Amino acid sequence: MTLRDSIAHGLQNVVNKLENKPEHDRHGSVPTPQSHTDAPHSASPHQSPFSPHHERKPYWQPNYNHVTDSFEHELGSDGWGNHEVEDYVNSSDNSWTQNGQIHVRGVVDGNRYTSARLSSKQKLSKNRGVLSARINAPLAVGIWPAFWLLPTQPFDWPRDGEIDIFEAWNASADNHTCFHWGHHDAANWERHRVVVTPLDVHKLWVDANATSMGEGIVVEFAWIDEDNHPDQARMVWYIDGRPVMKTTKPAGTRRMRDWRVLINMAMGGDVCQGRVPAPGNYQMVVRDLAMFDEPVGGWSTFDRDFENTAGGFPNRP
Repeated sequence: MTLRDSIAHGLQNVVNKLENKPEHDRHGSVPTPQSHTDAPHSASPHQSPFSPHHERKPYWQPNYNHVTDSFEHELGSDGWGNHEVEDYVNSSDNSWTQNGQIHVRGVVDGNRYTSARLSSKQKLSKNRGVLSARINAPLAVGIWPAFWLLPTQPFDWPRDGEIDIFEAWNASADNHTCFHWGHHDAANWERHRVVVTPLDVHKLWVDANATSMGEGIVVEFAWIDEDNHPDQARMVWYIDGRPVMKTTKPAGTRRMRDWRVLINMAMGGDVCQGRVPAPGNYQMVVRDLAMFDEPVGGWSTFDRDFENTAGGFPNRP
């Protein structure tokens, strides 16, 4: 990605739950050590009571024949603005599709760290809609799995914006819902909206080879960004059907129809406080990935959720 040389500055100034978050287009970080081998083996792969489909018909779902049918690999080992250690590769050892699932696997073998960063060929495409996915991911030191959005290329980061839907940092059992549209410095502290939500580790759990996993958490992102009312664009984030954050879309950020989906697993980096993962495999599984014309309950439910949901907290440097 571009801008990597200008991003790693000011990381020590980031507080309010985003302490040490990287200033760039993303990856990895902080608290509570929890090895990927410590997750509960009793979790079962049954479906959550909250179904992301709920009789809705998707206007897009990925093709599960091969990962490259629906995604492009973003490649490289240049640290991604955060001194990360992973090499993003296009390899069947690190990313594949199977039984309606998208797999991204980080592999640590000695001093070699390989992973995958997938960027959807499909854009959100519409002025209003919902992106939905069910996710299982590891919680481990040095690991940052993420499901998020960036505008399509070419784009101007961070001015065009960044939307974080799922991210769990460095063994912390918390999800960070975020909207960013500025650098991490004193002049831009109000341009970072964040809500931190505790995660159910039993639901999130997945073993190193995805042979056992919990039911997963369902994350959704709903937006309205109409042509005739661009100054009234609104967004709501959900976890397992519960709204967790809202925001209006700031002036100058890209139209929502121009955004794409990213799935990746970063390793190491400034936000992991120099920690790297232990040798082994770390696997993220994304299921039920789809884009819908409306939220569960329709747009009247979205309006109510927008009215009653927290707006996110500014990140002060």
